[in-house]
Parts: sequence; structure tokens; C-alpha cells
Amino acid sequence: MEQIREQRILGEHRVGTVVEKEQFSNVELREANGKKSNNRTGAHFEHRREIRRPQYKIDDWLTLHGLTSNLTVAALNQIEDQLLQSTETVPPEFLPRSEFSASNIVWRLCKNAWIDQFPDKAAYIAETARATELNVREERIDGLGPLTIAQEEGQPPVISMCFSGTCLDAMAMAHEFGHALQIFSEPGRFIVPVSREISAFISELVFLRYLSASGHRLASEATAAHVADNSGYFLEDACSLARALQQLNSSYDYRWNYPLARHLATQVFAEGTKEHMWDALMGKVSLVELLKKHMELER
Repeated sequence: MEQIREQRILGEHRVGTVVEKEQFSNVELREANGKKSNNRTGAHFEHRREIRRPQYKIDDWLTLHGLTSNLTVAALNQIEDQLLQSTETVPPEFLPRSEFSASNIVWRLCKNAWIDQFPDKAAYIAETARATELNVREERIDGLGPLTIAQEEGQPPVISMCFSGTCLDAMAMAHEFGHALQIFSEPGRFIVPVSREISAFISELVFLRYLSASGHRLASEATAAHVADNSGYFLEDACSLARALQQLNSSYDYRWNYPLARHLATQVFAEGTKEHMWDALMGKVSLVELLKKHMELER
């Protein structure tokens, strides 16, 4: 069993480098992250099997992100209101079909999408794509899905995932590409988990925009896969976070990070300047700042 010491347990969502903790006592952790398919849509949701000591609670999560319970509830209420008004739908017959021919083609599309979005960052993006170690397997392993490993400083990130060619697989790769871009910038820098997921969700949107703008034949199916995922992030995960906020002894669940991250990534992508988007990608804009700017919420 692999044993690692976490930098901050609330912030370690991928199996990663051996690092010293900054705030919390040392723990031994064995974490296996995955994205499990929803029976109807194939939407992937992240989960983990882990041993952790001590057990952190919702208050720890709020403190780490500089949030309050009331602020988080207000944000969830806004997300719910927008979801009720949304006209996005997934066709009932939507199924993840094997369409993308190879993982290296999707990886190249991810790189090209980001270079198209940020031509002035082309060298950095290309180097991230080149240096990141991409371990792709064909068979799906129950309980183990896409994950990005932040290695020791000076070493590039490692992405491990299953790829069978579906649009869901392509979206997962775009998601992990965002993690790699963030990690590659400053290896070892601590970034709170919601900010980590904001970068990954922005990356999905950059990928979708590129497919659509370039007239890719799978643009509409990839968009459908993205919309299908919303039911997990904005319904299941948001409800889990809302319940935890009512029971302050709730044990930490990494999925609490997804609703705010997914929503804020969408707002940053739609409303922000390119500079603001890049700063959010790199985790250089605090969650409190993002809530104020894009949701008009303050502590």
C-alpha cells in the first residue's frame, strides 16, 4: 500500500508527491480517485477510497477556502436558481459512443485549444503537453478513473486514465489537461481544492469552444457529454454540500469542491478577460474574490 504524507488533507485530491504538511498533523493516506459512470448518461463522478487520520469536517473545508456557511449557502442557492432557469438538456438517447480514434489525437486537440485561446502562452502550453506523462489504458478499472499526479518539484505531472474513445473520455482528458497546466506552472505550490477544480473545468470549456469553432464533427456530442455531467455536479454534489452545511460534524468529502468550481469556471469563461481567466486557471484569484466578482456575494 502506497503511503504518502499530505500537504493539507483537504487539498490533496490526487495521489501525489511526498510533501510536508503546512497546517495539519501528518497522516498516512492511500487514495484512489475515480470517475464512475452514471447508468443513464455515463457522466463521471469522482470518488475515493482512503484512510485518513485525523478526520476533517465541513468547518475545516470552509476555513481552508476562506468561506462561511452563510456565504456558501447563498452561492448554492444562486446555482440552484440558475439551474432551474437553464434550457440545457441532454437527449434521452444520449450514450457515450466511441468516436475519437486515439488518445494522442485528443491530447493534441487539448493543446491546440489552449494555444488558440492563449496564443501568447503557446510555448508554456506546448511544453506542458510535451512534458506531462500520459498513461492511458484501454480497460476500465472499477473505482479508478482519471487522475493527475503532482510529482516532486522539478518533475512533470503524470496523468493516468482509461480512454476508449468516447466523448466522456475526451472531456475527462480535457479536465486533466487543466490540472496539468496548473501544476506545471509552479510545482509544489499549494492551491486550495476548489481552485484546482476551477482550472480543470475551465479547461473543459476551452476544449469545447475549440471543437465548436473549428467545426469538429464531434463538437455537439462533446457538449452533450459536458451537459450530462452537470446533473452530478449541480445536483448530487451540491445536495451533499448543502446537507453538510446543516450538520457541522459532517466528514470531509472531496466532491464538495465541485459545485462552486463548476459554476465559477463557467462564469470566468463567459465573463472574464483572458488575463483574469489565466489567473483563475493558475489559482491566483481567491475563491472569495471570484464569488464577489461573478456572483456578487461577499462575506
